[in-house]
Amino acid sequence: LRANSYAGSELAVGAIGFYKGKFEQAELSVLGKFIVSQDVMLQLFQEIAPEHMAKPWLQYQSSSKIADIQAMRDLAINYGIWGNISAVTGDIFYQAQLARLKELQSIANTFSDQVMVIVAENLATTRSSIYTSIVFSALALTVSLAVMAIVALAMRAQINRLARSAKQMAEGDLTVKLPRYAKNEIGDLTASLTIFRDET
Repeated sequence: LRANSYAGSELAVGAIGFYKGKFEQAELSVLGKFIVSQDVMLQLFQEIAPEHMAKPWLQYQSSSKIADIQAMRDLAINYGIWGNISAVTGDIFYQAQLARLKELQSIANTFSDQVMVIVAENLATTRSSIYTSIVFSALALTVSLAVMAIVALAMRAQINRLARSAKQMAEGDLTVKLPRYAKNEIGDLTASLTIFRDET
């Protein structure tokens, strides 16, 4: 798109010089900068664009229209200061550059459309990944809660058995069977009650 903007500026500066039949040094300097800037942007485009996106530009680059424009550029740069450019009129340069601008705009539009398709595909993939992550996170949370509930129920059952055994011991029944010893706080409590029962 930036190259297209430079091409529009080249059209304006170049058409003025060709209409006058001569270029001032400042005009040639500006024209040269626009040409170089376009070439840099278009080269960058060719380097970074996927092959299928750069293909329309490469095809256009090899056309006779570009060769004609390059010949007009060379004429302006090499002979414009002396006014030896009568072989090309302002209208010829203007029409050739206008056609080039339209082609560049068409290529830019095609490129933009292709980029929008890629962005839409990436957005769809990202959304899908987000939804998948949400589903797996919800599933992991559900499993975690289920495991926590099972552990809590098991601990509650151990505590209830221990509490019943302690109540029976408090009522004088020292023959009560205490729950199995576990390696946790409940197991420590069970061990203490076992010692109490056995020493009483």
